[in-house]
Amino acid sequence: MASRLARWTARRVAEQAAAEGLALEMHHVVLAEIAVDVGYGLLDCAPRAGAARAVAAVERADVLVAVSPVHNASYSALFKAFLDQVPRGTLAGVPTLMALAGGSQRHGLVLDHVMRPLPGHLARSRRTDRHRPHGATGCRTTCPRPRWTPESARAPWSWWPWRVRPAY
Repeated sequence: MASRLARWTARRVAEQAAAEGLALEMHHVVLAEIAVDVGYGLLDCAPRAGAARAVAAVERADVLVAVSPVHNASYSALFKAFLDQVPRGTLAGVPTLMALAGGSQRHGLVLDHVMRPLPGHLARSRRTDRHRPHGATGCRTTCPRPRWTPESARAPWSWWPWRVRPAY
């Protein structure tokens, strides 16, 4: 249902652009088809082929239409996992239309509460060098990566950035 809503909305945006004399080339990305690539991209902070193509399409977009189904009063986890791989600052100056496919009118509240902040979050840029862990030069997100040192071999719980300690 979300895919149909996305196609319908994109067609309407293209029709309105054509009425104003603008020609749009549409790229439809179905996240369910690249779900494995998106998942692996979260694990190693390097987008796989399918996810990399989708991220590149978002980076080149002049207009973005993003649609997600509603799951537990939020967007889907796959949608969030994909957006985590899109570099911040990508949507700066890009008109973005967000939509949700839900089962009732109450799901419209999710649009205001959860979806509205996403384009602003992705439009802001940040310095990634201070957030990037050592050795993760290609990492575009802030995936926590442990830094291994010889001391960490003696105390295996101490090398995580958030200092997890055993409960005993």
